[in-house]
Amino acid sequence: MSDFQTLTAPATRWRRIAPTTMIARLWRHRDVATQLAIRTVRSGHGGTALGLFWVVFKPLLMLAVYTFVFGVVFKSRFYSTGGAFSPIDFGLALFAGLSIFTVLSEMLAKAPSLIKANANFVKRVVFPLDVLVLSEFGATVFTFLITMAIFVVALALRSGGLPPSSLSAPFIIAPFLLFVLGLSWFLASLGVYLPDINQLVGVVISVLMFVSPIFFPVSALPAPLQEWMFLNPVASVVEQTRAAFFLGHWPDPILLGRQYLTGLLTLWLGWAWFELTRKGFADVI
Repeated sequence: MSDFQTLTAPATRWRRIAPTTMIARLWRHRDVATQLAIRTVRSGHGGTALGLFWVVFKPLLMLAVYTFVFGVVFKSRFYSTGGAFSPIDFGLALFAGLSIFTVLSEMLAKAPSLIKANANFVKRVVFPLDVLVLSEFGATVFTFLITMAIFVVALALRSGGLPPSSLSAPFIIAPFLLFVLGLSWFLASLGVYLPDINQLVGVVISVLMFVSPIFFPVSALPAPLQEWMFLNPVASVVEQTRAAFFLGHWPDPILLGRQYLTGLLTLWLGWAWFELTRKGFADVI
């Protein structure tokens, strides 16, 4: 390698993974990502008689089940209206937390095997492999938006309206989605080289579900544990979203700023890792 090549190699490598490069590439391939996401959504329900109806029916069914089991049978509670116990309030609070957690759990479960499942695209030199993760993420977010729409409508009917702070929910959830997408790129690449990562991720999802404030509020924990709980990436978004809808609390701007910083940094690092390692995918697969 010449002296000039030695000097310019780091600069070339940086341009390849720079945030501006990531934005430009994703924007350039947005149509491909959209088409693949639509295909993923349709393929998930295309073989059924009712098709996309199941996307709406399943969240409604689970909302009814959660309300009955935890709100009526176990008489659990998160928040209440006028100090009175309400099973519907608990079901809605649980439904919101599970809807958010499902975005993370589904992408963690799918990402490690995503590249190998689409090995035919790996052989195509010109195909943007990072779009595979983006399209799967888009399909997952589509389902999430439907479940959240059901939650918002149900809560509005239950309470006779929504507090103004509920308008902050998209801004609370957005950095979490950026974090999930970045983590998905990282795991998609790692899954090519480490097949056992699938088993590890399955265990992590199970553990994470029960150590996240989904079935309980963070306030139910002892004070020393509450601070540690917020190291969990799910805890902050779930707690702030519930507070915005049920308590009328606006998010803490400092905490929200940290979440955006973490989300954007994870997004870029995950994509950069994927970009630097994708050249070896064809050799492994």
